[in-house]
Amino acid sequence: MNLKQQIEHLASDQEGPCVTITLNTHRTHPDNVKDGTVLKNLCHEAEKTVLETHTKRDVTNLLTALQNLPGEVDVNQNLDSLCIFVSNNTHEVVRSMWPVAADAVSVSNQFALRHLILELNRTQNYLILLLSRSGVHLYQAENDAITGEVNNDDFPFKESQHIITDKYKISDAKQGDNMVREYFNKVDKAVQRAAKEQGLKVVVVATDENFQMLGEVTDNASTYLGSSAVNYNDTAPHTLARQGWELVKEGQVQHRTDAIAELQQAVSDGLVLTDPTEIYKAALEGRGDLLITREGFQNRAVFNEDSLDLFDADAEDVPGDAFDFTSAAAWEVISKGGRALFTDNDDLLEFGDMALKVRYI
Repeated sequence: MNLKQQIEHLASDQEGPCVTITLNTHRTHPDNVKDGTVLKNLCHEAEKTVLETHTKRDVTNLLTALQNLPGEVDVNQNLDSLCIFVSNNTHEVVRSMWPVAADAVSVSNQFALRHLILELNRTQNYLILLLSRSGVHLYQAENDAITGEVNNDDFPFKESQHIITDKYKISDAKQGDNMVREYFNKVDKAVQRAAKEQGLKVVVVATDENFQMLGEVTDNASTYLGSSAVNYNDTAPHTLARQGWELVKEGQVQHRTDAIAELQQAVSDGLVLTDPTEIYKAALEGRGDLLITREGFQNRAVFNEDSLDLFDADAEDVPGDAFDFTSAAAWEVISKGGRALFTDNDDLLEFGDMALKVRYI
């Protein structure tokens, strides 16, 4: 189950109470030992909150799951955060490489999916092409990790067989370059097939000269996200993944900047909503095309027909049936074919904390 499918599954469970526990964690000992203690305290807090509005008989499965959680979560497998989702019907633990805003418990009729949606925004699958004249490898990557190597009729490419055998032409640099271009042209055609089949973009790890030559012979330059300088003394998978991820992150920042520009352009067409009630109604109706939310903005809400009541996330008078408004709105947009982004770009402030570009009014 990929992350989007996981969010879809969690969003479908609206038979509360739904408990969401988030906490920052540690990858190494002894710091990760503390994670177990924090989780245990948060589970106790969740139990107490649930029992304020429900009888033990109605939430037996939920309480049992909360009591067992601290013993089930192996802290030695922790990354940078944990998101845990528990109800009478659901029991999901998600490890993340992204820190959460705070260690917290949420109890509502819906799970608080904000962090998973943030991670969905940040998660990118792509290909890494290790390009040289002595052989070519193509790797599958997700964020900062290699997930596999492409092995098919094309890859890995063996050393170039385009060799000048005429002793009078060996010293001809132009002839040698043409041989390399012919080799890279075949590599490119194979890359294009793999990229199209997997629906992914490609980061190239190569010398500047080799990347330039690849660019001269490629059938589709847009397949390549860019290049990172190769160190032939260190082409270990984790090194290639780190290089690829740095390039991909730069692209993600540009993507969010472009999204705000798209929002700004849509203002003149009257297609931008900033009122929370209008945003949520449009999202429910499937009119949402692009939702952008300030990364630190959080609210809880109660929606009754055409009325949306918002409450500060930390307020003490929040009704028991209030839900995480920002994550609910984002998921409604995504699940109906739109896009939802979170950003700390100050250019969004002209719209407020949240703005939605709609397909039509």
